[in-house]
Amino acid sequence: MRRLYRKLIWIVDGTRRKTDNKQFDKILKESRVIIQNPPTIRVPFPEECRLIKEWINRDSLVFFDFDGSTRSEKSLLWLLYPKSNSSNTYLSYISSTAFIDLNNHDGFEKLVRNVVDPMHKEILPMYEKKAGYRK
Repeated sequence: MRRLYRKLIWIVDGTRRKTDNKQFDKILKESRVIIQNPPTIRVPFPEECRLIKEWINRDSLVFFDFDGSTRSEKSLLWLLYPKSNSSNTYLSYISSTAFIDLNNHDGFEKLVRNVVDPMHKEILPMYEKKAGYRK
């Protein structure tokens, strides 16, 4: 069923509620980078961020846009990876310029093929094996 929604993208305004930006910053500080390229972050307690909690169970791609916030990386979109069979939550980021360029040049499939799918193949086996998850 996941294939059905692969072309659906959500861009969520991360500045809509006053607490979202603060909670997201806190989550980033508590998280750790597990892969350098593309920078991928494992979020240990996603339920502590209302924004992530509300969007975590989507099969589609979700990007958080904090443009206009006080965060120094205003031009970044934060990707919340689609939920997997594990309990882990992962974030990555892409510049808004690169995101627009990819989508203007039919690069959505390239984004999924070169970024999202490899993350699921690289990240999930590593952490699910550690957690004892079996299919």
